[in-house]
Amino acid sequence: MNNATALIRVASAVVLAGVMLSAAPDARQAAHSRARPADTLAPMHFGKWGVDLKSLDPAMKPGDDFDRYVNGGWSRKTEIPADQPSTGVAFDVFNLTQAQIRSIIEHAPPASQLGGMYGSFMNEQAVEALDDKPLRADLKRLAAITDKDAFTKFMGDTNGAFGMTLFGPGVAPDPVNPSMNTLFLGQAGLGLPDRDYYLTATFKPQRDAYRAYIERTFTLIGYAAPAKTANAVMAFETAVAKASWPAADRRDIDKVNNPMSVADLQAYAPGLSWDAYLTSSRVAKRDHAIVLEKTAIKDIAALYEASRAGVQVDLMVRSSG
Repeated sequence: MNNATALIRVASAVVLAGVMLSAAPDARQAAHSRARPADTLAPMHFGKWGVDLKSLDPAMKPGDDFDRYVNGGWSRKTEIPADQPSTGVAFDVFNLTQAQIRSIIEHAPPASQLGGMYGSFMNEQAVEALDDKPLRADLKRLAAITDKDAFTKFMGDTNGAFGMTLFGPGVAPDPVNPSMNTLFLGQAGLGLPDRDYYLTATFKPQRDAYRAYIERTFTLIGYAAPAKTANAVMAFETAVAKASWPAADRRDIDKVNNPMSVADLQAYAPGLSWDAYLTSSRVAKRDHAIVLEKTAIKDIAALYEASRAGVQVDLMVRSSG
């Protein structure tokens, strides 16, 4: 069994951490605030509350396009910032919060836990001197995995720690009885944001860049045949994407509310030992679970099982926290 993609996820954790600590978009009214302490950031004012009649488009009949009738004037005069998918009060609040969080991190006392962590992260000279030493223990552990049972345990061990696997267990309010919490089990296993990134022509540039990143990572950690292995990783993740549900189906509460006992789940999706996986995931109470993307869970489990029959599969463990 090839554990190649798991090695990628460990290395990519370092990159991800850099993005989280260094990339914080400014709020439009909090520009140039990054170098200032959080308590000196300019407050954001949203103006008066109520209906903005200037946002209307009176030329549009409400019965033809109510959204344009209400918001057409606003849409014509408002430009979405190039680094955002949308704009509005919600994004302004988010951006201001990000600027405040960044300011708190950058001005934390060096002797504090947060300040010490940030200082060590930003110490480029020390990071370069360490090279890959902090990753070696994780890479050694991955290299020692020789069978599916050990890998199933490893996938569970990384849940809630520094990993994400082919399946995403979690706890949330029960959709039928929200007064109680329930175990949920959802599809996972993709390094790109969504199945469409693998399956539509629109995202070919992102696919190409991702595949190049995978090969580059394998090269950096000294993995054998990095190009060939990168192709195998992409092939496996594409198969997972094909099995995964589209976003519209995942938002349909009637489709994703599929309660099962663990025994029923094992019979329905026998591609791995669910009891072993949930045990290593530290899920103690598991009399039943809500299986979200039902057919996807079954099909992804079958992809996982296929490697027992000699099919080349690169299992994915994403170290993204």
